[in-house]
Amino acid sequence: PGAFYGLSSLTLLSLERNEFFPVSVIFPLSRNLETLLLSGNNYTTLNPFPFQQLGMLTYIDLTDNPLDCNCQLQWLSYATNYGVVIRNANCVSPASLIGT
Repeated sequence: PGAFYGLSSLTLLSLERNEFFPVSVIFPLSRNLETLLLSGNNYTTLNPFPFQQLGMLTYIDLTDNPLDCNCQLQWLSYATNYGVVIRNANCVSPASLIGT
């Protein structure tokens, strides 16, 4: 905890391939963070609350995360309406959304 505290100029953070790295650990982060790379972490869901604190965030890479695309991830869809690019958010469940 606190490893990212005080990094006020941080605009890009790569946490790729950290196997279940808890996203909550990176918050509070710089409000200047624009790019967050989270590929290969085996996330099945992501709590929207930490991301709401990142007003400058414009890009999230979710490649190679087996997402359970239920109502808890609906915020990703809303984020794209505000200009956030979500890369490779691929659903592995429920069955009706596999591959979307």
